[in-house]
Amino acid sequence: MGTELIIVGTLNLLEHFLYACIGLFIAIEIFIFVDRNVFDKVDIQKELHDGNMAVSIFASMFIVIIGIIISASMATVT
Repeated sequence: MGTELIIVGTLNLLEHFLYACIGLFIAIEIFIFVDRNVFDKVDIQKELHDGNMAVSIFASMFIVIIGIIISASMATVT
């Protein structure tokens, strides 16, 4: 019984890690898409390098919001 618990726990850990990697990949791809197509007149990387705090807060909140949306959509799958 102890070994089965370890195996099931490890498989659950690997499954959640896989979902986290997929979610992170999707979030980064969506951020790149929005950066190139929606905010094409604003160079977000240049603004971040120049120390623009408003852009850094926007970028971090954008990633958090995408993560919440992906998390909610994956919660219905599992």
